[in-house]
Amino acid sequence: MVQVPHEFILLQGVPVPEKGRYGTGLVFLPHDKEQQQIIFDIMEREALRFGMKLMAVRDVPVNNELLGETALAAEPVIKQVFVSDEETTDPIEIRLYLMRKSVERKIAESSEIENKKDFYVVSLSSRVMVYKGMLSSLQLRYYFPDLMNPRFTTAMALVHSRFSTNTFPTWALAQPFRMLGHNGEINTIRGNRLWMKARESVLHTPV
Repeated sequence: MVQVPHEFILLQGVPVPEKGRYGTGLVFLPHDKEQQQIIFDIMEREALRFGMKLMAVRDVPVNNELLGETALAAEPVIKQVFVSDEETTDPIEIRLYLMRKSVERKIAESSEIENKKDFYVVSLSSRVMVYKGMLSSLQLRYYFPDLMNPRFTTAMALVHSRFSTNTFPTWALAQPFRMLGHNGEINTIRGNRLWMKARESVLHTPV
């Protein structure tokens, strides 16, 4: 997870507006061109529905020579999408989240998408970007040349090397998450708080 590299994006020839008026992120896609177009059509419609537009799609350069047999066989097509709103000053981050959830739902329900597991939104945000896959920590920077580019700058970078532990590893299940990285204990913390809240009436009863 890194900050959106605004200057790097401009140097790639993508005419994005000022910071905070656009969102970007990586998307895993099937190899079939027609299936890709169906997905982009859905993304374009949903962007418009939330007062934005799908302004550009960039081919993310990758180096798959270092992948193992299993990772290579399952490797998706990886694109970077750009969604902007230059017409209003309305907050964009929440709309990007709603758009992503809506796109995921539309594709899950679509009868035109043959293998829905080939589609996955890695991240879509005006603040952060996520690069991930069936890779080791050392492979990450070499698989994604973007991360080796000296013009790619970020004030923070979070690397989390782990897959879902109760399923077979896939590109989509590779961590980190879109907002933070954790290894499961966050659910225990939430559960403990809920248990304490449920016991409040008993704990506060006068003796």
